[in-house]
Amino acid sequence: MNMEHEIDRLIQIWTGPFADNYSDRPRLCNMIRDAQLDFIKSGIEEDGGMLYIIMYVFNLVQKEWIENNILMDMEMTFARLAGIELLSIGIDIMEKETEK
Repeated sequence: MNMEHEIDRLIQIWTGPFADNYSDRPRLCNMIRDAQLDFIKSGIEEDGGMLYIIMYVFNLVQKEWIENNILMDMEMTFARLAGIELLSIGIDIMEKETEK
């Protein structure tokens, strides 16, 4: 499977069953569903290596809350849903667009 098709599959999982997993927390569910993401695959083997997902949030409070309270659960849940053994989710703050 090429990386483009794999990313499409991962986005469908992220915005569907993964986000739905947090439906009891509507703000978190919506934040996950609407998040901007970057996918980085490391490793030489096509089916091996580590998958890094960077989820962008709007501010430091969101970033720290996720990292301190739910990041580990998010990694385990997404890895299970996507069938990925080596996965890491990083949280970063979205850069604000400068006004012109």
